[in-house]
Amino acid sequence: MPKPLLEQAKLVESVNKKTGKILVDIVTPGVGSSGYYSPEVCEAAAGLVTAGTQMFIDHPTEAEEMERPIRSVKDIAAVFTESARWDPDRGEAGSLVAEAQVVPAWVETMGVIQKAIGVSLRGSATDIVEGARPDGSQGRIVEGLHAIDSVDFVTHAGRGGAFALLESAQPTRVNRRAVKHGVSEATVNDTRESLQSVLRDEYGGDKTYVWVRDFEETADGNTVWFEVESEDDNGIFAQAYAMSDTAGASLTGDRTEVQVQTKYVAVTRPDSNTPTTEADQEITMGKIQVEESVHTDALAKAGRVDALETENATLKDEKTRADVAEAALATERRTSRAMTLIREHDHRFSPLEAKGLVAELPLTESGDFDEEKFGTQLTEHAATAQVAAGAGTVTSFGQTTDTTKTTTESAAPTKTAWGRPLSENGA
Repeated sequence: MPKPLLEQAKLVESVNKKTGKILVDIVTPGVGSSGYYSPEVCEAAAGLVTAGTQMFIDHPTEAEEMERPIRSVKDIAAVFTESARWDPDRGEAGSLVAEAQVVPAWVETMGVIQKAIGVSLRGSATDIVEGARPDGSQGRIVEGLHAIDSVDFVTHAGRGGAFALLESAQPTRVNRRAVKHGVSEATVNDTRESLQSVLRDEYGGDKTYVWVRDFEETADGNTVWFEVESEDDNGIFAQAYAMSDTAGASLTGDRTEVQVQTKYVAVTRPDSNTPTTEADQEITMGKIQVEESVHTDALAKAGRVDALETENATLKDEKTRADVAEAALATERRTSRAMTLIREHDHRFSPLEAKGLVAELPLTESGDFDEEKFGTQLTEHAATAQVAAGAGTVTSFGQTTDTTKTTTESAAPTKTAWGRPLSENGA
């Protein structure tokens, strides 16, 4: 039978206030409050956290688990945007990690209290046994993770539980720019992620954040442009890189600090028959002189485009959060109705029984709560519980009692010693 798990330990990194995105260390190998976690156990748990898995503020109390086992929408602090993955090179012995989006209302708060909080998984283990650990000590060993219900922000983090800055600068926009530079659309995302990883390993660190701005692949070589940000220094750099089918991206040569310049040139239609003039040549060579008013107007239009793109991304994020909240609310309604049916049933269910019954509620084909089927389940469970408790009376076994005694006989006072009846006069 799966055994419940809660872990406790501390956090070191902070949330990115610009994007609200974080990289969460869900669990790492080592000894936690529930037992020893091997690298194999941590890696095998990757499928237990998927996109949409929720992160709450605090673990629920026992009373909250009973009254509202699906938690409250008001306590959702973040939502994972991808499935968990095993990173063997992270930390001392690897880590199970995943990216998450923090709810905007919590971003500022996280920035203030991040030194005092962490994350802790809430779930269950396939089994926890006593045995010899790799260091030679004897103790409890977690044989496997059965389920991860949520990864919550707590005052003390779980086994390796931490969250770090997600160092990325709008990946979709970066990918679009790279495709325009000649990078294959089929591999652009994998290339960006590989570059992000090697840049973070090379130049990142405690409170030093790195993210990819742009990259290109040409016949003359590959170049990545990236930004480094820390408390003391910021800069934009360019560096050459190589790609391998087996090892991914690797940096070559030295990085060079660069600055971003914007250049606006006229666009010539492919079907145009207009002959090339000296002015056209100057445009091609980047020597055109743009009037100040035209330049200002172009900048304003570019600013509006960026603003619209940002607004569109925000609306998509809000829709995702709304969908998550709506699904959670629907589940909460079904659970609330199920708890009402449990309380109204003739059988008195224990809190543990009630929790198990609402864990997987039956649904109709339309996705609504199937009350009729649930009622049948309650009746069957109650009957099984009564049989297990030994309910019922055994009759006609052994000597029967004569109930036809007269009032006088039954009223005669007796005393009993060593199982023998004695009359009041000692006969």
